[in-house]
Amino acid sequence: MAFLEALTDERVRFEQAPFDHPQLFVADGHFWNEWTAIDDGTGRAREKIKEIPAIGAEGRRAKDLPPLEPFNPL
Repeated sequence: MAFLEALTDERVRFEQAPFDHPQLFVADGHFWNEWTAIDDGTGRAREKIKEIPAIGAEGRRAKDLPPLEPFNPL
């Protein structure tokens, strides 16, 4: 575990260049009520869209965000 932690690049933790990302929009389920999914007018369920805001080259610190937490399954 110590070996893997030693490989951690601080730029990844703070999402600094080259590990920053653009603004992203991802599907986050569907709109629905207690009986059915809400139709989008074409017979398909209307999707919820979630925005993941861009993190610029300066990373999370520039936006006053905390660093990403490490994944520890134990």
